[in-house]
Amino acid sequence: MTGYAGKDLLLKIGNGGTPQVFATLGAARTTAFEVATSAAEATPLGAVAPVYMPGAGRQEVRVALQGLFKDSAAEELLRAAAESGA
Repeated sequence: MTGYAGKDLLLKIGNGGTPQVFATLGAARTTAFEVATSAAEATPLGAVAPVYMPGAGRQEVRVALQGLFKDSAAEELLRAAAESGA
């Protein structure tokens, strides 16, 4: 993998098999990672304090990478996993 020399992060995705087989998505020099959550409020009219629904709300993970990436079957695996919520 000499094409990835000098990169800060090598991004790979597994196929879920046993044993796990990983495919390289690309390599990045700069990265940003952010995790955010917010609860769903369900306060009835006239309530004194806010009421939040347990287990409900929004969860968000944002990953930004800048580097060398190529369109490949590994990217399709990542896209499918993201769209299915896996």
